[in-house]
Amino acid sequence: MVKESSVQNDLALGDLRLAGLRLPAEIIPSPATVGFYLDRASPQLRERFARADLVVAKGMGNYETLSELPQEGRFFYIFRAKCSPVARSLGVKLGDYVAMLR
Repeated sequence: MVKESSVQNDLALGDLRLAGLRLPAEIIPSPATVGFYLDRASPQLRERFARADLVVAKGMGNYETLSELPQEGRFFYIFRAKCSPVARSLGVKLGDYVAMLR
């Protein structure tokens, strides 16, 4: 999935089209929000999300929203800890890069 339109510095559907990328997967747009809110997603996206074995979530906004869901080892987060509460909760320094499977 990719954002349907630009939000902060997130990659958007138009960016993929402009770059002419051909990915070996179906692209499903997600709502243009900071982070990902399952209740705002299309029925198609909710169904695919529920079936996913692994969700690679880039960005602290995705960590903040997705970490509220049951983790079950299916979320791989990649982000920079840009605020003190998130950094403290993970035991990292402010500004550290984080990669973790939960």
